[in-house]
Amino acid sequence: MQGIAAAPTSAAGEPVLCLRRDLRSALHENRGDRYFLVEDPAREAFFRLGLSEWHFATKLDGETSMADAFSAVQEELGDGVLTKEKAQSVCQWLMRSGLLRSGQAAPPVAAAPEVRGPGLLMSAFFFRIPLCHPDRFLDKAVPWCGWLFSWPVLLCWTLLVAMGLASVLNHWSRFQSSAAAYFSPNTWLYLAVVWVVLKIVHEFFHAIACKHFGGRVGSSGIAFILFAPVAYVDVTSAWTFRSKWHRIWTSAAGMYVEFAFAAVAAIVWSSTTSPFVENVCHSVIMAASVTTLLFNGNPLMRFDGYYIITDLLEIQNLYGIAREHVRSKMRQWFFGLPATGEPLIGWSGWVTRAYGWCSACWRIIVCVSMMLGAATLFHGAGICLAIAAGCAWFGKPFFNLVRYLMSPPETQQPSVSRFLTLTGAITVGTLILVILPYPGGVSAPAIVDFEPLNYVRSEAAGFVEDVRVATGDIVESGQVMMTIRNDELQTGLIQVGAELDQAQLRARILHRENDMALYQAEQERIAALTEKRNNLQRQVQGLQVRAPSAGQVLSRRLYGMEGQYVEVGATLAVVGSTDAKAVLASVPEEYVEAFEANVGGKPHVWVRGYGRTVQEARLVRVEPTASDVLRHVALGGNAGGPIPVRAMSSGDQDARVQSQFRMIAPRFHAVVELGKEESDAIEAGQLAEVRFTDWSESVGKKLHRVVTSWIGSKLGRANAG
Repeated sequence: MQGIAAAPTSAAGEPVLCLRRDLRSALHENRGDRYFLVEDPAREAFFRLGLSEWHFATKLDGETSMADAFSAVQEELGDGVLTKEKAQSVCQWLMRSGLLRSGQAAPPVAAAPEVRGPGLLMSAFFFRIPLCHPDRFLDKAVPWCGWLFSWPVLLCWTLLVAMGLASVLNHWSRFQSSAAAYFSPNTWLYLAVVWVVLKIVHEFFHAIACKHFGGRVGSSGIAFILFAPVAYVDVTSAWTFRSKWHRIWTSAAGMYVEFAFAAVAAIVWSSTTSPFVENVCHSVIMAASVTTLLFNGNPLMRFDGYYIITDLLEIQNLYGIAREHVRSKMRQWFFGLPATGEPLIGWSGWVTRAYGWCSACWRIIVCVSMMLGAATLFHGAGICLAIAAGCAWFGKPFFNLVRYLMSPPETQQPSVSRFLTLTGAITVGTLILVILPYPGGVSAPAIVDFEPLNYVRSEAAGFVEDVRVATGDIVESGQVMMTIRNDELQTGLIQVGAELDQAQLRARILHRENDMALYQAEQERIAALTEKRNNLQRQVQGLQVRAPSAGQVLSRRLYGMEGQYVEVGATLAVVGSTDAKAVLASVPEEYVEAFEANVGGKPHVWVRGYGRTVQEARLVRVEPTASDVLRHVALGGNAGGPIPVRAMSSGDQDARVQSQFRMIAPRFHAVVELGKEESDAIEAGQLAEVRFTDWSESVGKKLHRVVTSWIGSKLGRANAG
């Protein structure tokens, strides 16, 4: 046996090696292929060895030489099972993997946490509080719950999930509209309750599955992610299961039960008429499906999805191998060091390399997102927390990098000049990109609508008797649109007319009798009655509601208005001129100065479905004050529009506002006139975008604004004063 020169030797001059004592192994089997899966608890890594290789490794106890260990294996398993070259290769691989130590002492390295976790989260954002050991309780629960993991139940589960998915797809528009409830503070309490209950059930089913397939459940308690509490259980014993399908069942059990909850909630949601039940069911659907897939089912995070994919692909220690590949490439690019050999070949190598780069990018996205989320959610305290987390996540790697450059290992000679040149070029390029003007300019979501709009209001109170037009009809100026019935008003007009006739008769008599004092008083009474009669006549004439101008009827409230009582001044309908349309833009506060500077100018207007940029357009005005009132319902996120909205609470309801939602942040209203040709070609109600070129905003400022605005809208934070 040659090739392990650094190892101490026995009395006969042969190398002596020792397998680490803290390693744990379990016999696995897949399609008739039996092997040992070895766990390194200190690094949370797993290694796969064949039967003869692991049998040989266990003989290396610090006292037995490699030659003696090889001979013992030959005697026990037979000649030809393990060759000398293979034994030497196994020793070298075990040394590189840190599983084998030279000499008689092979102490275990510092132990890592026992419970599987995401790995990338630091204690500032992720920590656990153990509460109990539920193993005895689960022994009693398994006989009652174990049947849930049978094939007949799995078939029923599949049908249930399919029904839930069909319920959502059949009411997709309504499902999107219900999402606006997330932006209302009134829903946060039961959203939190739904989240906590689902995660408790999620972890309970992990534990039940582990016990059902013969595992042991360690501690359970509460984990805090960004100070949000979630339950956890320790089911690391699942890695000892021989069947990979049992391990996959254990990893997928939490998502399995959550999808069932989501399906039931979807079926109830699609048939309920109660707003409260609808909001609760919608919350369950989102938390138990989309959120669960994004976090628990995401293989780029070391949660359930990661362990499922490693068992399906049968690539043990995928995370560690992929991370080492990324580090090797970074050392090659930045320091000019040779890349280490790829541990996997074929399709496994391609999967590992792709996983390494995807998981590295995902870790950066998660870290930055959580820092920005903390700063936004907790305001001043969150900024301090974000800075602390940034130092924990990025400060330590930076310190290790400086130490590596100052005192590199003897076996490596990194090129400092290459590192400084490359990092300098990247830094300068990033700074240039950040300070460069954003080429996209400033933009605002908009909608095509009639401009100006003529509001048809009631000139008299009464009951709507006859509606003669429908939404979308074309009317002429002065055309009767509906009639209102008010018998008291008409009776009052007749009475006032009679009183006026009597007053005029008395005035003539007094004039003949030359009683000028009484005559003058009667003349004043005649004037008052005349004014009262004229007012009543206008109101009676107003009982016939006429179109104020030629155009198209736009109101959606005409249907079913017959028999309703309306007050004086109530809006009955809206008429828009078919010859005059405009693009109504909703301008964010940070862009209002750029829009005001371009009043009278020609913007770039893109209308969805029009096919080309609008040629005849002019920005005519920008209103001086901002408002959170949604000018058009189609612009709201609840209706599939581009503007995030929140449900109106009882305190800010306004009878004059038809929409039940308001914008998250106040915006300015701008009007862009269209030319005659464009106005005739474009239909009202089409979504649009109004854009101006503006070189005052840099790429970095644009990126910061977009990210912070997105996080603020998702947290439901209103920026209104």
